[in-house]
Amino acid sequence: MPKQLFIFGDSITLGAWDTKGGWAQRLKNHYDKLVIESDFDFYCMTYLLGVSGDTTEDLLKRFDFEVQQRFEPFKDTTFLFAIGINDSQSFNEGFQTSPEQFKSNIKKLIKLAQSHGGEVVFLGLTPVDEKLVFPIPWACDRGYKNENVEQYNQILEQVSNETDNVSFLSVYEALQVKDLQDGVHPNTEGHRKIFEVVKNNLTITN
Repeated sequence: MPKQLFIFGDSITLGAWDTKGGWAQRLKNHYDKLVIESDFDFYCMTYLLGVSGDTTEDLLKRFDFEVQQRFEPFKDTTFLFAIGINDSQSFNEGFQTSPEQFKSNIKKLIKLAQSHGGEVVFLGLTPVDEKLVFPIPWACDRGYKNENVEQYNQILEQVSNETDNVSFLSVYEALQVKDLQDGVHPNTEGHRKIFEVVKNNLTITN
């Protein structure tokens, strides 16, 4: 059966800063190649829907509109979410999104995605280099800390494990400081590592 893959996320999903377009673009290229090589016996349409700066609050606002423009009901569907690192930002002695609200938002995203049927997958968060992004040079009233990233990553994993038909792909341990371009966004090698984790664990080609 034809398949469709929706990849939602933030600037890391968008591809900053990878000379080959980012892990999601690499994944799209991978599936496009499989389609061509199979002479369309395998078919998957991949939609890249990363927006720089997005939090779960932002994604909830645009999710339905984005899907409605593209969704084809006769295709097997996978929703891949790579979201949360911006929620974890330290901001005004708190968080950009509180842990409680973040957990609630993740559950809402799952409910919205599952209303369309298909598989739901969450990609775990990536580590940061605190020396470069606490505070954030381009937003000095905010900062990223690994202890916060880990907390939000655990929320993602917990909610995924507790919810039927939801998977969690961990990438936190796969990346090191040397794989980061500016302290938060992966470099070319970092994006390659994320791509390999996703490619090797998604069941979309089965």
